Amino acid sequence: MNFKKLFVGALASAALLVSGSFTNNAVVHADEATANTTTTAQPQLSKDKIIKKIEDVNSKNIQSLRLRENITVSYKAKKKNNKITVKLELIEKEKPTVAKITYSIAKQKETVYVTDKYVYSKNGKRWVKEKVTNSTTKKLSKKDKKQLNKLRKNIEQRFQKYMSAKNIVENLNNFTQNNVTVTSSNGNYLVSLNNSSEFNNLLKQTMLAFVQTVASKKDTNKIEKSLNVNNFNFVETVDQNTYKLKNLTLNLQVSFNKEFNISVDVTADQFNQHNNLKVPAKVVKHAKSAK
Repeated sequence: MNFKKLFVGALASAALLVSGSFTNNAVVHADEATANTTTTAQPQLSKDKIIKKIEDVNSKNIQSLRLRENITVSYKAKKKNNKITVKLELIEKEKPTVAKITYSIAKQKETVYVTDKYVYSKNGKRWVKEKVTNSTTKKLSKKDKKQLNKLRKNIEQRFQKYMSAKNIVENLNNFTQNNVTVTSSNGNYLVSLNNSSEFNNLLKQTMLAFVQTVASKKDTNKIEKSLNVNNFNFVETVDQNTYKLKNLTLNLQVSFNKEFNISVDVTADQFNQHNNLKVPAKVVKHAKSAK
């Protein structure tokens, strides 16, 4: 299962960019890092062998999961402290793909179902469905098609701009490979990367590389002066005997311009406990095609 496609939201993307980078590069490919860990039911293994076993087991066997994400933004405005909280829960399975997404902002709560063919969402009290692969390009005027192509080209250029900063991403990956730790506790391996000033600075630079794809150089420089990564922690809990992933947690705290404080908490768990996930029959039956 591709964890990267689960990550949504601009800030969440920045946070989970590191999560994806860490899981796909540090945990999976830390073959050169070596350290001893204490085990109880088997001989001691080097860190790289433990991580390799974890990857071998979980890359093929995870077919469903639950992912929860809480984002809290606190900010000052007119000498008042304000807070916005966004909560998201995603339950997803593969073959065929079905996802149930529940999110809330303040008191507003919504549920969306996604399959390979349709997105089901509520419009008031009524369920509507829209084809995932439905292309309306042919219905567009020549002017609209030109604008659409311009937008696509702009997105490609911004992506290439981000990839041009690959040395920053590589530095982050190299750091995680060399500093990830593996310990054992209560029959589990804990694969973790903990907060440090060096890592926080690398993470900040990675975020700025992402920001520059959507902002001018002048604005990026302003953000750089006031952006601070205050805390980052990442832990995978893995069964020590089976090497199956039990849960994954990530916490990121960022401040901006001494007025905004942003906290992102991500948890992935319940692996292979949702293989029977389906869009409710009543939703499929009554959903009307979106116009």
